[in-house]
Amino acid sequence: MDKTYAIFDLDGTLVDSSVYWTKLTQEFLVQHGLTEKAPNQLLQAIEQLTVDEAAKVIQDYFGLTDEPAAITAAINALMDQHYRQDIPAKPGVQAYLANLKNQGCQLALASTADKNLIHDCLKRLNLDQYFDFVLACPDFQTDKTSPIIYNLACQRWGVRPDQVAVYEDAVYAIKTAHQAGFVVVGVYDYQSNHDWQLIRNYATETLKTY
Repeated sequence: MDKTYAIFDLDGTLVDSSVYWTKLTQEFLVQHGLTEKAPNQLLQAIEQLTVDEAAKVIQDYFGLTDEPAAITAAINALMDQHYRQDIPAKPGVQAYLANLKNQGCQLALASTADKNLIHDCLKRLNLDQYFDFVLACPDFQTDKTSPIIYNLACQRWGVRPDQVAVYEDAVYAIKTAHQAGFVVVGVYDYQSNHDWQLIRNYATETLKTY
């Protein structure tokens, strides 16, 4: 379908950051010389945890004096560096966005990441030029289990949800946008491979590649 308004997610949708998140805790362990003391079973288990959960496990297992909150902050600081230095755009993203803009589509970005990191990442990848505005969930004390961030974009444009396409890779966000009445474009990411059929059920259309 032709698109006049579109909201894009960042992680897993526009940029290939999933592998960085998956390996982030192990990167912390390497930096602190702890990997040789960690059995493979522990390393594999940590990959399935949130950063906060992993921080608590690391503190308990290695007997670190740092509080879990400090470990979480150190792990997140590593991810901040990746946003600013080396997370790549997904293949074909720039041409896809340029094509939408050339067709007169207005674009916004809505992410759960910190707004400063979003801007730094987009600018480094030369993608900032395509977006009318950026909305970061932390600025509005929300996440994508709620359609608040998508509705805010609609308010900026003065349009209805059914006039806006939402590009997402995570099934929970896709479900949120779908239930709120948006046109949903499900974007494939290897992290959500096991949810692909469910994504296809909720999405109006899907993209395996750009």
